[in-house]
Amino acid sequence: AEQQAQLGNWQVEFPSNQIVWSQEVFRIFERDAQTFAPHIDAYFELIHPDDREAMFASYEAAKSSLSELHLEHRILLADARVKHLEVRGRFEANAEGEPTTAEGTVQDVTEKVQHRESLRRLAFEDSLSGLPNRRSVENTLADEMTYCIRHDRRLVLALLDLDNFSEINDRHGPALGDALLKALAQRIRRLLSNTAVIARVGGDEFVVLFTRLQAEDSYFQQLSRLLAVISQPLTIDGIDIVLTASMGVTEFPQPMQVAAEQLIRQAQQALFQAK
Repeated sequence: AEQQAQLGNWQVEFPSNQIVWSQEVFRIFERDAQTFAPHIDAYFELIHPDDREAMFASYEAAKSSLSELHLEHRILLADARVKHLEVRGRFEANAEGEPTTAEGTVQDVTEKVQHRESLRRLAFEDSLSGLPNRRSVENTLADEMTYCIRHDRRLVLALLDLDNFSEINDRHGPALGDALLKALAQRIRRLLSNTAVIARVGGDEFVVLFTRLQAEDSYFQQLSRLLAVISQPLTIDGIDIVLTASMGVTEFPQPMQVAAEQLIRQAQQALFQAK
């Protein structure tokens, strides 16, 4: 039953921190029960380095409060392979309230996590370019507007549209058009990914969002460089293509209260004027 569910049982004895694992836990961790001695320190060594500190803090907090343990973390295996595990447990204490034992389960949930991540990508990632999509950038914009209000910062929303892209698409076909958009997305990402949020929000429309700017920070130079980079020739399937783009820009905060949707409409109106 454990093997079918990929769910093993564990027990810890305090204060020795010695662990008893069922056979399925050894299989999940890919360790030999004949040569590997489970111990709480050895267990934490198996946890992915990026998750180790948070996992240890959560474990200690549950132990000190004798609360239910429910955690999800990764383990790093040979050949840099990663598994996602879900750990559940509970603590037993003596009459003085000191923990004496803990027991629970560990389950391999890698497939579930991968499926969850796939659904997240479908919801928030543009499938063609790999950039965030409209839904994602709208969520980010709302969060960053709140941050600006609380911390006296600014943000800049730029909406970028390729000029005459439909003509290129009609002339050379949608496959080349898709390849062109992917190459362009990579260019924008290389130029601005460390300083801005970049998203594809329509067929040939991109958003560049500068967040958490100080009052004196300027963004005009970066946007000018972006337009210059876009206008550099691209070669797709042996065809040289030169693009230009138009851009509409708006800022936040503003003298009047505005919502995220209003900022996007302002950028669209500015884009129409630029075209």
